[in-house]
Amino acid sequence: MRGVDYLRELMNSPRPKELAFSVAEYQARVAKVRSRMEAMGVDLLLVTSPLNLCYLAGYNTFSVDLHACLLVPRQGGLVFQVSAMDIPAALLTGWIDYIETYDWKERDRIPERLASLVGEQGLERGRLGLELKVPSLPVRLYQELRRLLPEARFEDASELVFAVRQIKSPTELEYMRQAATLTAAGLRASYHAVAPGNTDNDVARAGYDAMVGAGSEFLPVEPIVTSGRRSGWAHTTFKRTPLHLGDVVFLEYGGCYQRYTAPMMRTVSIGEPSPAVRRVADAVRATVELVIENVRAGRTAGDVARAARKGHAVLDSEVYFQEVYGEATGLSFPPTLVEGSGGSAVIAEGIEQVLQPGMTFHLPIAMRLPDKFCVGLSETIAVTETGCEILTEKRRDLMVIAA
Repeated sequence: MRGVDYLRELMNSPRPKELAFSVAEYQARVAKVRSRMEAMGVDLLLVTSPLNLCYLAGYNTFSVDLHACLLVPRQGGLVFQVSAMDIPAALLTGWIDYIETYDWKERDRIPERLASLVGEQGLERGRLGLELKVPSLPVRLYQELRRLLPEARFEDASELVFAVRQIKSPTELEYMRQAATLTAAGLRASYHAVAPGNTDNDVARAGYDAMVGAGSEFLPVEPIVTSGRRSGWAHTTFKRTPLHLGDVVFLEYGGCYQRYTAPMMRTVSIGEPSPAVRRVADAVRATVELVIENVRAGRTAGDVARAARKGHAVLDSEVYFQEVYGEATGLSFPPTLVEGSGGSAVIAEGIEQVLQPGMTFHLPIAMRLPDKFCVGLSETIAVTETGCEILTEKRRDLMVIAA
């Protein structure tokens, strides 16, 4: 049975649905995107980002490495090009009925067929918006489309859907609150696994089991657990490392509910922490609190970052901190907890985007003494008219485990 036959059989049978939102909400999102397309003069948007595919089409798959493309014309019906293996995901979690599928043997023909779909829209000479900044648009696909559609004009529309998506609806915010409870469950379980003689794997397993057991879907990022000297090395995680008295254990988790996440960082000391650890923990906590204190609608991201810098300025010559005080988060797929695709997705100095109600950020405040230790204590927040709502658990003290 070929993919087209598989599609026909599934579409002709009674179909269950697992839509995360109403069809009306998806249609409203498409309408907002089309309004921005009109403002940009884009005739057809080719959406390839897994986040944007989920946001507009409902499409939810763990196979984010397989090509999928949603064709959004300024007027008319939507067309979804998807792998035969992911037809069930498109039908089960999505609401788009016009599906164009390809088998694995036809992967080399994806550009040709996509160009044909553009032609079927009558837009082979149109202005096409592509998400040029996302990894899900391979260079070869872009080059082939330019070759196959020589009279089309290509525009970078990487930020177009995100400009709509970054403002969360009440339902999206509720999903993030649900995700926050899953994140907290994982952290609480991991605290009990932090003990001399255990390994960082034991800690990660406890957190993973608790999040999935509490109802989490597949995680955008596996539990991040590092201890002792290894915690001072950014972007390391568990690797059968024994825990010892005096170790600092860094945790970063993000449970997932309807593909929405609400990450948290926490740090555990096995035994009484050293004065150096305490000093860094105080600076981390002060920085997080300054971000929370200064976030509100109408302020710029840069304003908030400049105010938050005071929390750690005394340690700037001693610790490594990337000086990003907030990263857009919410809708999430592997391999990242971050949902933005460009500079507008962060709170940092030099970013002068005005904050709006409904924007959501993870505050990834983690400071590292290279080859010594790391302390991270973060929250996920939603911007409001008067400040922000903390979506995650609000206790952000350095956790001390008696050895």
